[in-house]
Amino acid sequence: MLASILLFPAMLAVSVAASPPRRSSACAAFFNTGVDKVANFQLRAQYDDGSREALVLGDDGQSNSTVSILGTAATIPVSEGTNFTMADSGIIARAVGDVTTPKYSQTVSSGGFLSFAEAPEGGSGSPAEVYCELVSTDPNGSPFEYPILAVNSDADNFYVCQSTASSQRSVVYDASEASAEGYDFSSCQRAHVAMVQDY
Repeated sequence: MLASILLFPAMLAVSVAASPPRRSSACAAFFNTGVDKVANFQLRAQYDDGSREALVLGDDGQSNSTVSILGTAATIPVSEGTNFTMADSGIIARAVGDVTTPKYSQTVSSGGFLSFAEAPEGGSGSPAEVYCELVSTDPNGSPFEYPILAVNSDADNFYVCQSTASSQRSVVYDASEASAEGYDFSSCQRAHVAMVQDY
């Protein structure tokens, strides 16, 4: 009897130690490499040809909109968000300049933009928990300088495309000619989205 009483705490400790930490569903596909909490970062497009561009939030020609679209800094005259945080796979764009409220990640569909919205007036924001940071564990090194962003468990299907509503070049997830709404599919360049933390 005494032996079984002494063994129970040891078995419980092994059971607790063997339990994996809670992971958001957006990172579940990336058991060893997915991170769902990142304190402070900026975003950058890394194209297949090796070139890079800073990404920020812009209004895509809709100056009074409460929704912002992720696009290239060079094509957005006034940024509506440059610094981001991630908690439980939801991304929040911190307030910047004349934008006095943070913006929260929205769900992302195939063929859609990466959009962020203000919280409803008088309410609190709740970001869509669809993102994950991927950190390379390859012993030969990563082809990417920084960890990369995944959405809907996919890091390989981001494109930067010319908007049809403004001069903004915006990030589109899984762009295709059939689903091209609000962007010119022929202008799309494939990219990975890097999460830059040492700026």
